[in-house]
Amino acid sequence: MKWIEDAGIISRCYNLELPDLPLDGNAISDIFKVYMNDTGLFVKMGRKLYYYHKDSGLEIDFVTRYQGGCYLVEVKSTTGMPKALKQFYHIQKNTM
Repeated sequence: MKWIEDAGIISRCYNLELPDLPLDGNAISDIFKVYMNDTGLFVKMGRKLYYYHKDSGLEIDFVTRYQGGCYLVEVKSTTGMPKALKQFYHIQKNTM
């Protein structure tokens, strides 16, 4: 699979232990998804791809660093705040 990645055909999207900075430091190196490099803006900007998934069912499609912050990106929702982000917000609010 490494040669396909090196050729720019695919990108790995690593699961995170925590959706927080530093993303590389929180990445689980042996748990990842594979995306074709036609997935759009993240790949075109040369960003590493990350996602967050827990056994409880909580999943956030993409986690990225932008202007010094950590941003959660959910691409499946069509209206309102996606369920995964509501769950994440609720978890974070209760742990602070």
